Amino acid sequence: NCYANMFYGCSKLTTPPELPATTLAEGCYQGMFYHSGLTTAPELPATTLAPTCYKHLFDGCTSLTTAPELKAETLVSNCYTNMFYGCSKLNYIKALFTTTPSSSYTANWVYGVSSTGTFVKNKDATWNVIGVNGIPTGWTVHSEVEPTNEYDTLYVSGRYEFKIPKGDGTYYVIDTKNDCEADVITKTDFTSLNEMIIGNKSVADQYEW
Repeated sequence: NCYANMFYGCSKLTTPPELPATTLAEGCYQGMFYHSGLTTAPELPATTLAPTCYKHLFDGCTSLTTAPELKAETLVSNCYTNMFYGCSKLNYIKALFTTTPSSSYTANWVYGVSSTGTFVKNKDATWNVIGVNGIPTGWTVHSEVEPTNEYDTLYVSGRYEFKIPKGDGTYYVIDTKNDCEADVITKTDFTSLNEMIIGNKSVADQYEW
């Protein structure tokens, strides 16, 4: 329970600290951001969970729209219980667990989220639980798409549009306005482009992260 309820009720806290731990203990993040003002969730890199580790983690975070990617494939006791309870603007979750969600693992975890949204499942997941313990009712469901080694590009009217896979079969599009030499941008090339776009908004007509 090392960080349990740490920022409980911090209504003006919008940006979380980094949570880089990959080894979790029982109850370690339970209720950490309960009813806080988060607009952005921290990354949760752990792939092995502990009982109640994320229970109530974002409960009542009514400004949160996108969940962090949930990388763990196996669920444990109450690991996600009430995790996004009452997150009324939440409309995107990517959860890679293959364990069938139930009241033992995900009780009410999406109670009160947005009525429409996107849920991305592990491509190997065979479960199909709809409702507050599984996929929110009314949401669109996608299976995870394996990332490619190259990013698709489209040359249009003297500029390049870089189509970056989201992982659910759709793309973020970056319109550079600049005439580039390469027809295909590799991951290595994109790192430099990424920094350029973030540092100079005039380079892009639109981008989304």
